Amino acid sequence: MKCSPVLQRLLLDLADVDAAIVAAEHRNSEPSTDRHVKIQQRHYFEARSTAARARLALEDFERELQRARGELAFLERRQAHDEEAVHVAHETEVLRDLHHDLHSVERLLNNSRRRIRHLEEQVSAYQAQVANCDAAVKRTQRELDSAVAALDKYTADIASALPKMRAEREALVESLPSYVVDVYEEIREERGVGAGRLIGPNCGVCRMDLSTGQLHAIHSAPPDELVRCPECGGLLARSDLMR
Repeated sequence: MKCSPVLQRLLLDLADVDAAIVAAEHRNSEPSTDRHVKIQQRHYFEARSTAARARLALEDFERELQRARGELAFLERRQAHDEEAVHVAHETEVLRDLHHDLHSVERLLNNSRRRIRHLEEQVSAYQAQVANCDAAVKRTQRELDSAVAALDKYTADIASALPKMRAEREALVESLPSYVVDVYEEIREERGVGAGRLIGPNCGVCRMDLSTGQLHAIHSAPPDELVRCPECGGLLARSDLMR
């Protein structure tokens, strides 16, 4: 099939543009930035969930601490009441009961104070955890916003580049003989790639290394002969003619 070296170079340009269009369409259908957004979304929602659990635990401990402080205040009032009653009581049996109650109250007060100290430690720990979780939520939110912005830019860039590449393709198709384009499209439809460079022994269409005899036949063809790979049938432009 006759095709000048200049047109063969244009054919290679067409193959390169087609490869770029296919790659852009594939990346646009499922871009890596989209996967990154999904990962960041998962991190963000995990951080929010962890923060919510920590906040609920903190609220539970704060309510328990408030209840314990109320019980402590009640016991302290009870202790003060019994101490006042001891000063005015005269009957032995009443005094015995008051001292017994004071002993019980003292034991309860000690237990209550230990429980309050434990709850205060838990509240302090969960306050720190909530602060860390809130910071993680803000950080993952920033990372998610950044990933979404990158995806938006990537999508916009692809949307802008594809029309330009398609216009370039149309111009290249118009510059080539229709019979060359027809054969090229037929091969591309079948193999995904219609034309490629012959670099050394390697076919740029099927990537196979050709034999010495096959290479001799190809290089013996006239410069304006558009050769085909004997293995895959793809159109081959010889590198020595592209200089």
